[in-house]
Amino acid sequence: MGPMASPFYLEKGYSLKEIGYVVKVVAVIAAIVGFFVGGLLVKKLGVKLTLIIGAVLVLITNLSFLWLQRKIRI
Repeated sequence: MGPMASPFYLEKGYSLKEIGYVVKVVAVIAAIVGFFVGGLLVKKLGVKLTLIIGAVLVLITNLSFLWLQRKIRI
């Protein structure tokens, strides 16, 4: 969502303090955990298989957004 995330969250009623906490603290923690998990996967499975797994996970994520879009009518 990038630059559109903060206005979206404000429109949904979140405070600037809540938005800042999620964007800064939670995102950094998630990134650090992701780096470690990715490193462990590369060490155990190799680069090629890890990239394939990542691509499949991205595909599943995008398909879930498509499914949600069809289920939820705004």
